[in-house]
Amino acid sequence: EMESEKGDTMKQYSSLVREANKIDLAFPEVTALSTVHQAAEQWTDRATIALRSRLSLSELEELVETGNDMPVNLSDLLSKLRSRVDEANDWIQELKEAVPGSETLAKSSTTEFSTDRLEWLGRIRDVFHDEGSDGSKTLLNLASDGSRIPVDIVELQLLQIETDARNWAIKAKKWTENRGKIDDLRDHLKRGDSIRTRVKLEKNQKGRWVLDSEDELKTIVKSADKWYKKFRQYIEGDRRRPSTRCVVSLPLLRQIVEELNEIPANLGNPTTKMKRVLGQAESWYDDHKALFSSCGVHVEGDEGDEDNSSDVPMESSNISDGTPDASDSPSKGGSSRSKKIQYDILKEAVDSALDLSLDLEEALALKKLLDDSQDWYDRAMGVAPKRNKRGSRGKKKGETSAPEKPTLEDLLTLVKEAPDQLIDATVALQRLNMQLSDIQSWRLQAQCTLRDIVNALQDLRNERKLRLGAPEALLSNSSIMAIKENEKEEAGAANTSTEGNGDSKDESGDSAENGTDKMDVDDAPTANGGSQQVDGPAVEPNSIHIENGESATKLGAYQLIANFLKEAKATGIYSVEEEIAELLENVSEWLSKAAGYIAHPSKLFVKKNFKELDRFIEDGQYLLRTAESLDYSQEGSIVDDVSLLSDLTMAWSSLVSDEKTRLEKLQFRRDQFKEWDEKVKEVIEEEEKRLSLDVLRDLLKQGTIFPQGAEAVKKLAEIVDKANAWAEEAEALINSSEVITLEKAKEIIDKGDALNIVCQEYRTLRNALRQARGWALRVKKMNNDESQAPINELKELIAEHNQFLVKMPEQVEQLKEMLCGYCLCRRPYDGFMVGCDSCEEWYHGPCVGLTEQQAEKCDKYVCIRCSALKQYEMCADKALFVVKKWTSPKDLQKARASENQRHQRKIREKKREQEKLTTTIEKVSQELKDLGWDEGAKNVPPPAAAQVPPTPTAANDPAFAAAAADAAFEAAAPVPAPSAAEVQQVNGVPPIAGGGEASNVAAVVADVPVAGATAQSQVESIAVAALPVSVAPTAGVEVESPAIKELREKLEKTRESLKSGERRMEHLKKISEEIKAKEAREDSLKGFLRHWCILVRLSVLIPATEEEAKAGRPQVNGCISLPMVAMSQEATKLGISELRDVKELMNALSGMSWTLRVLSVLAKKPSIIDIKQCIDLYEKGTFRLPEEKCVRMIKSILYRAKQWQERATRALRPIPGETTPYDKSYLERLLIETKDIPFSFPEEARLANTIEDKGVRHCLCGGPSDG
Repeated sequence: EMESEKGDTMKQYSSLVREANKIDLAFPEVTALSTVHQAAEQWTDRATIALRSRLSLSELEELVETGNDMPVNLSDLLSKLRSRVDEANDWIQELKEAVPGSETLAKSSTTEFSTDRLEWLGRIRDVFHDEGSDGSKTLLNLASDGSRIPVDIVELQLLQIETDARNWAIKAKKWTENRGKIDDLRDHLKRGDSIRTRVKLEKNQKGRWVLDSEDELKTIVKSADKWYKKFRQYIEGDRRRPSTRCVVSLPLLRQIVEELNEIPANLGNPTTKMKRVLGQAESWYDDHKALFSSCGVHVEGDEGDEDNSSDVPMESSNISDGTPDASDSPSKGGSSRSKKIQYDILKEAVDSALDLSLDLEEALALKKLLDDSQDWYDRAMGVAPKRNKRGSRGKKKGETSAPEKPTLEDLLTLVKEAPDQLIDATVALQRLNMQLSDIQSWRLQAQCTLRDIVNALQDLRNERKLRLGAPEALLSNSSIMAIKENEKEEAGAANTSTEGNGDSKDESGDSAENGTDKMDVDDAPTANGGSQQVDGPAVEPNSIHIENGESATKLGAYQLIANFLKEAKATGIYSVEEEIAELLENVSEWLSKAAGYIAHPSKLFVKKNFKELDRFIEDGQYLLRTAESLDYSQEGSIVDDVSLLSDLTMAWSSLVSDEKTRLEKLQFRRDQFKEWDEKVKEVIEEEEKRLSLDVLRDLLKQGTIFPQGAEAVKKLAEIVDKANAWAEEAEALINSSEVITLEKAKEIIDKGDALNIVCQEYRTLRNALRQARGWALRVKKMNNDESQAPINELKELIAEHNQFLVKMPEQVEQLKEMLCGYCLCRRPYDGFMVGCDSCEEWYHGPCVGLTEQQAEKCDKYVCIRCSALKQYEMCADKALFVVKKWTSPKDLQKARASENQRHQRKIREKKREQEKLTTTIEKVSQELKDLGWDEGAKNVPPPAAAQVPPTPTAANDPAFAAAAADAAFEAAAPVPAPSAAEVQQVNGVPPIAGGGEASNVAAVVADVPVAGATAQSQVESIAVAALPVSVAPTAGVEVESPAIKELREKLEKTRESLKSGERRMEHLKKISEEIKAKEAREDSLKGFLRHWCILVRLSVLIPATEEEAKAGRPQVNGCISLPMVAMSQEATKLGISELRDVKELMNALSGMSWTLRVLSVLAKKPSIIDIKQCIDLYEKGTFRLPEEKCVRMIKSILYRAKQWQERATRALRPIPGETTPYDKSYLERLLIETKDIPFSFPEEARLANTIEDKGVRHCLCGGPSDG
């Protein structure tokens, strides 16, 4: 019935489906009903979605058609969908009416629309192109109306695309006509590309849809990019930056701007820069156009311009020294001119071109002319400088050294170039001509001087032959005897003087003995007749022992050479005569040195002078080769006297040849001495083979034919003397009854080794030293970590040492110390030991659990005994402090006053801080008001992005400071206990300073300040542990300015600190009240406390009789004594057991009892059983020591001991029925390991018995032997 009728709604269908599902019907009608209901529900969901969103027209039409076919009444949704479809179709109809020719085009909901999409776009664009009709306005209105229809219409999308394309084209046309900015054109092209991406066309249709004016716009952009790429180096160039500096000509600059003007777009900065540069260049060129014509610099494109050279000034005012004058300025030109360009005009043109941002080729051309002119002028000034006021040429002010002298060729070149200069150089040319005339005159005079030098050198050669004979006969018998006699005089260190006027003296004492590195010539003749220091032996003006007056010729030759060199250097031009003077100077110096060598041949026997003589002879040979290669026939030589130079060369080369021959003769004698010297060196420096004193004496006898002052002879004589002295000393020491120490024996043997000799005394001492060293090596092995030191071997070493000739008391003392007992184990000194810095007792490193690396890191080591003793003393001081406090009114008053003073000091400091914070708040608030910030307005910008919060401290986070203070208040004890510093102060010990973080925290908790720790560090140290981990600082906020932000943050932090201080003040007040309450309670029980403390003093601390003293001592097992127990019970009866002082006193008595027990156990090698009892008593007891360092040290050793004990027990475990012996090697290793543990074990005896029994098992149980 429902299928036949369509009037039922969805509700009725749903009701029937639910009823059928309830009664579980399975009829075909029910199945059909469910199918219809499900299809209707799906359609309803789609329709609902369609009404809430924008679907395409085709989808809506399909949905309406499907709803019409449904056998369900869906009129509500269908009516809404139909209205949308009708509205869309009506809009499409209006569009077709507004677009001519679109009636034949397919509808967007059809499949043929994809082929007509391009046609649609073309028809719409045609309507927009018809500006005279109303079709364009109609389409714009339709686009506006269509955007309000809740249907996705493809025709509407096409209309919107063409609308955007129309607007794009209008704007593009506007920029094309009005030269728009190139960046805007590029952006506009990008927007056109985005419009094109919205057009969905076939592949063959995409290229047919083009925006209007798009091609023109692309052409403009391409031409701009091409222009920029072509002239990029000039656009980006800047002469102020070397990396972008470039050169451009004026015609090229004009071309750049012309091509720029042809581009119908505004390129921005490049346009402005290039036009500005062109304007500056044109202006500069117009200002100096006449100068270009005068200088002959041609600019392309200016062929029609007339020659304006007459406009350039031809006269110049005086310019400062260093630049050309009007009549003395260089220029450049092809020929001599009557008119000259003004120098400063040319320089001004070049300088003004520096204002351009690019280097102009025309400006560089002018600069080159200017530089060439300045270069010629500078060279002319260097060759012929101006004279100063006195008429002489001198150095310029500030010039430290003379420049390199110009040559004669340079002078002639400048004179030749002077007429070619553009600027008149008359004055400079005059100076050059004067300089040329002076040098020519001096060269003529130099010929006469050189002839005199030739004659003087020939006379000097004849004089040397007359005195010394022929050069080849220098080593004749008479000459050798003279040399030997001279050597004897030098060995005697006597100064000799020759006959004559007394001007000469023998300086031979400055030979090898002076220790210098070079040969010294102390009074060698010089060119001016005086003396100078040169390299070589000392030579006097009359050093070759001639009669008075016979050396005048030699001195005259040297004087002439020196004067000639001085005159040559005084000239301003470097000529061939100066070159000859320098060569003669070298020759005179060499001859002077040669005379020194020949006059004092003994200096040749000094080893350090061997190579010096060889090099000196080579220098003479070089001078002779130079004489052979000299050629003065080239241009610039002296041509008036052709034979002068050859005579000069022959004169000095002959004299050099004679002296060189004499030196070679002396070199031969020196080589003989060198052979003897090598033999001596081989003998005295040979390490493998030692020589006797007889061999050394024979060598010394052979060396008597050589100078006694020679280094080798003196050295050999010194060695022989020392060897004789050593042998006598060694013989006296061996024959004496004195016992030789190891240091003394080493000292004497070292002396003998240095002398490299062999004698009976040396052998005796050497054998004794070897015997002592072997014994010392055995002692050293005893000290090795892995070796053992049995007592019998130590005693044998000591007895053996008593028979030695060489004694070593330190090693003997060390052996004696090894016989003594050390450490807790009481074994001898063995292996690595560590010393206690308190009691100076030595402990084995393995026994106390320390390695060498750990010991090196420890600045101070305190042993277990001293640590326990320290705890006993601290407990005793505490007990004494409490007893004195309550038995003496003054001590009680002093203790309370000290506590109150500390508390009041805290209050006063906190008040000062509060006052300071209040003043700071007022000051900062006033500064904020002055900056215009209104605190009441609260106009703070929203917080910025979260940043990584810094680590909170009391200094940078007020919230952290407040929380830190609260944590410190909560951690503080209600009744503060006296610290260790108080106890020490009462007993006359100063408090400990600087206690670190742990002591700071303890001081804050106990309300006791620690020296060296501030209040802030004390609070922060507690707050770091007390605050929760999740505390995070608030993010920073932005303010109007950095100054206001900083002041606001400072104000907030100060206020937070003020609030924290107020809470601290309240807490301090509470503590004051608690202190008063505690004192009031103690005052109420004052009588009981005093009575109880007196009982403690009489019965425990200071008993009256010896019996009471014995009874009051702690028990042997470490527990408190019966009188101590009675005092605890008495405190309970009196009702004072809960007072802090009573608890601390009983804790101190328990600590004293335990530490006494520990000290008694550690007084000898402790048993592991006793150590376990002590540790168990401490862990089970209710008392605690001030410091638990000694407890930790005992536990550390006990842990190793327990491990060893477990291993030994497992190794000796009996196995019933087992007959295999125990592992003897393992048992022996276990027994050896006991030496590293300072405790005694019951298992040690069983191990020793089992090892002695070779590990055999016994009995049915399979256990070891029990002895």
